[in-house]
Parts: sequence; structure tokens; C-alpha cells
Amino acid sequence: FSGTVTGFVNGENQASATTGTLSFGSTATGSSSVGSYGITGSGLTATNGNYTFTQSAGNTTALTINPATLTVTANNASKTYDGLSYSGGNGVSYSGFVNGETSSIVGGSASYGGSSQGASNAGSYAITPSGLSASNYTLNYVDGTLTITPAVLAIITGNLTGTVSKVYNGNNTATLTSSNYLLSGWVGSDGATVTKTTGTYDNANAGTNKTVTVSLGLSDFSATGTTNLSNYTLPTSVTGNVGTITRAALTLTASGGSKTYDGGTTSSGTVSVSGLQGSDTITGLSQVYANKNAGTGKTISVASGYTLSDGNSGSNYDVSMVDASNGVITRASASVSGTATSVTYNGSTQTQTAATRSGFVNGDDISVSGLASGRNAGTYTSSLVVGGNDASNYDVSITNANLSITRAALTLTANAGSKTYDGGTSSSGTVSVSGLQGSDTITGLSQVYANKNAG
Repeated sequence: FSGTVTGFVNGENQASATTGTLSFGSTATGSSSVGSYGITGSGLTATNGNYTFTQSAGNTTALTINPATLTVTANNASKTYDGLSYSGGNGVSYSGFVNGETSSIVGGSASYGGSSQGASNAGSYAITPSGLSASNYTLNYVDGTLTITPAVLAIITGNLTGTVSKVYNGNNTATLTSSNYLLSGWVGSDGATVTKTTGTYDNANAGTNKTVTVSLGLSDFSATGTTNLSNYTLPTSVTGNVGTITRAALTLTASGGSKTYDGGTTSSGTVSVSGLQGSDTITGLSQVYANKNAGTGKTISVASGYTLSDGNSGSNYDVSMVDASNGVITRASASVSGTATSVTYNGSTQTQTAATRSGFVNGDDISVSGLASGRNAGTYTSSLVVGGNDASNYDVSITNANLSITRAALTLTANAGSKTYDGGTSSSGTVSVSGLQGSDTITGLSQVYANKNAG
């Protein structure tokens, strides 16, 4: 304790007018009850007895013992949502007792109020305590918390029902309706519908019994009736093998075109593609004529051998091919020229050298007839004609040429001989023949002397 001494005169003060040590004391102790107590000063002696010490009137109540603060805290409580209203509390705990005191000094009976009373829905609520008393203490009530946890919403096996279908479009997005969702585990008449209309297939490829998955948030549920969705732990995803992706129609259409006969069926036209989805590609497209022959109004078809890249070996499509019926293959230009040939008569029929050909496709069935031929010496002209199975595919320019057969050389040689003069010039010798060709013959040969005279 501390205090002061007043009433000195003539400029004196405690130090100059007193001896001893000033002190203050009280009859109150650490265990004294709340109330007012006196504080008494002592320990000083007036010098020369000039002063008489008296206690100030206020000293009798100078010490006040105030109530201590005792904090009363409602204990927290929890329950799982069961549709029933909460009442009461879960007891209290104390903080702030002094001098070794305990809850045994607390009187009254705890009661509870706050938002927890009558609460039934999932959430957090205040438990407010009251109704207690304790001498020498001021009670400070602190709320506890009632936590009502949601009841768990059970999702049955096969939580997606019906069929979720689409035509293949290159992505795995699924479109659903509320009837595709099957939820169970509600309390009483509670319920909800799922409003989310999009999910994902396990992949983008065509097929049946595909797994569909939908990720869900609270905003994807619409409560029915008076259902409070905060009373439930709602599923964050649902799945089911309810997906069907049917094949997309892919149409490959051949285009008309024309070309000059080249012995093949390839068409330079471009195939048009309709129905290709997403990032899928098709490569190696080509088109062919029904056959190689020249003509008009020819059928052109899409050739096989293309590659459809859709991540599923082309199985995401039903492919149809549309022919063109206005193809044209014009005849190719070709030429056949006879070869001028000169031979010497040999007694047999001779034929001129084969004609030269130009512009024909290798391997085509082409024949050339009408070569000039003859046996006897003279000039013969070809009458060339082009034939064969592939001849109609050409416009052929024909140039004829001559076969010339020149006369062969024939030598008749008289042989030497002798005879007795007979008045004539006949010789019995045999004439030698050189140069006679083939089966030709010569008859009536004879030889004669230059005159009849002996010599």
C-alpha cells in the first residue's frame, strides 16, 4: 500500500518535520471477501512533538476488493443431421477461480439458450449458457458451438441410368438430362434433382456401354419441396456405363473429270469429303475410272487405300462413297508408219519391214496388218490397218510405204566342147545356170558354135 501525509505548516514537510518510516497496512487479506476495507498509515514521529497524526476519514474504505472474473464457457456439442430439433447443452467449463477455489462455490443451475435451441438443419449454432452464480466473482458467459453435420447422401450402384447417346463428333462431351441421375439416401421426404446437363465419356470413340462421368457441385442440385441441401454431403461425381456414341456418317464423293487415254484408270480429280469431325484427318484419297478405255459418261469411283486418322482405326465412321458418272477419257494420238523396204527377187513372197509405231502405251494389245508383200519384181504399197483389243483407245495417223522387189541376176554359161564337123553349129555341151531363185525353172537351154567350120 502507499499514501501521503498532509497538513505541514511553515514550509515544513515530511522529511523536515518527522522521523521514522511511513508505512500503510490493512486488516484485509488475500482471502478476504469482496467489499471495502480500511488502510491505516503509521511509522512516523513528529519532531519536537509539533504534529499530532490522525487517519484521514477516507482511510476507512480506502481498500476495495472487487469480484474476480469467472469465465463460464458452454461446452461444444455435435450431432449428425437426423431431422430432430436440438435442445439443452453439453455442460460448461470454468476458468478464473482464485485462492484454490473450485466449481463447488458455484450456485444455481446451468441453462442454455442461443440459436442452438430448436436447431435441426446442418450448420453451426451458438449454445449460450446462463443461470449460475458465485460469490466474489463476476460471471462471464462464453458461447459454445453446436455443429450439426450433414447426413451422408448415398449414391446407389448404377447412379447414372438410361442411355446417354450422341453421334460421334470428335470429342468426349456427353449430354444428359435430369432423368439420367439416380440418387438415394435422403431422409424422409427430402430429395433433389440434378440440373447439370454435361459430362464426359471415357473417350471420344464410337461404342456402347461407355463410362460416362459427371463432376458435380452444389449449384448442380435443385432441392425438392422443403429439402435443405446443407443437411447432406452431396456427391461430387457420378458415373455409369450408360454411354453410347454411334458412328458418324462420312461421305466421300468422286468428282467428274477428263483425261487423255494413258492405259490406266487413275483420275486426277479431287475427292470431296463431308462429315469429317473435330481434328480427324483423311489422307491418301484418290479416284479411279471404272476401266481404262476411252469413252464418255464413264463412272469414276473413290479408290480404296486411303487412311482415316480418328484415333480408332477409322471405326468412328460409317463411310459411304458416291460415284461420279460424267468421266471422260479421250483417245490418245498415235501413229503407224510403214517402212520403205527394198529387196531383191528371191523366188518367194517377200514382206516389207514391220511398220514403226509411236504413241501407244506399252503393254496395250495393238496389232498392225496390211504390210506390203509380193513375189515378183516390182513395187508394192502397204495398206496398213491398226487392230487389237486396245486400238479403239487411239486416234491413229497411218503413213503407208512401198516394198520394192528388184530383179535378181541370172547367169547362163556355155561349156566348152568338141564335135566332128557336121555342117551345123549345134553343140552337145550343157549350159551352166547361176542365180535361178526358189522353184523357178529354165528350159530349152542349148549352146551353139560361132560358125559351122572346123577349127
